[in-house]
Amino acid sequence: MTTPLEKTIRHLAKSANQHAARVLISALDCESDLRVRELVISELLELNKPRYQSEIISRFQQYDEQIQGLVTREATHLTVGLQQSLQSKDDGVVDSAISIIEQGLAIELIPALLPLLNGGSITLSERSFQAFNTLVNRLHEHLSDHTDSPE
Repeated sequence: MTTPLEKTIRHLAKSANQHAARVLISALDCESDLRVRELVISELLELNKPRYQSEIISRFQQYDEQIQGLVTREATHLTVGLQQSLQSKDDGVVDSAISIIEQGLAIELIPALLPLLNGGSITLSERSFQAFNTLVNRLHEHLSDHTDSPE
């Protein structure tokens, strides 16, 4: 059964009204009711709009473990937002994008990490390298699981 809060958030998410978008983006910062934040993030992720993706990614480090898990499970649906965030001038946003890619095992975004290995700050280069290694290791494990079957 859908609650009135869920209906309201869903209606705002589907609205063309610019103010509705601002209300939802403001709700991403709602700390008093984590259920509101979770519902808003779920609705915004479903819309698959880069602007909303970028807003969620930029706040990633502020979220608790449960909300971070929700976002990383959707990492493969955040491709455009993650690619844009990796090119941000804000190191915090870039670090959030790297964390989502790494935790969400978004292997298809390995090419987007490559430019960060040679550019940007040393810290971001190291984080990119760490994420790159994690993804390559997971890819290797996945392929090994499917090719090492006994004959």
